Amino acid sequence: MSKIFFDADVLFSLVYSQNPLSGAKRVLIHGYLEKYSFITSFPVIEEVRKNLSVYNNPTYLKKLKDLLEDFNFLIIKILNEKLIGLYKNVVHQKDLHVLIAAIQAEADYLLTYNKKHFLTPKFIKLNLKLQVMNPKEFITKVILSK
Repeated sequence: MSKIFFDADVLFSLVYSQNPLSGAKRVLIHGYLEKYSFITSFPVIEEVRKNLSVYNNPTYLKKLKDLLEDFNFLIIKILNEKLIGLYKNVVHQKDLHVLIAAIQAEADYLLTYNKKHFLTPKFIKLNLKLQVMNPKEFITKVILSK
């Protein structure tokens, strides 16, 4: 069973986008049908909540809560300090918590619209099993390639 870690920008798009056929929504539906594990972290959820609060619309926060519950997201709450030490120079400091949570959860995929934040030369050199891609790439490389 594949494990997909959702970064804040992808979760935000799932809640905010009105497009029922968005890439992120297609990944979510396909993953649900294929019994994928969906993962995120507490810091990611807090970032999404903060970004949604700008719109002063409580419906968005409820949609986020429902999304996380309905699709049974595993939420990483505490980050492994050893992993933080190992990977602290691999990505930008503000993205480190995302990388650590994805590695800690043993995710196969990290879905983000900010690939350049993660695909640094140091990250690529590590040759991790974690594949960083945006939802459109996931559809093309994972869903449609089967």
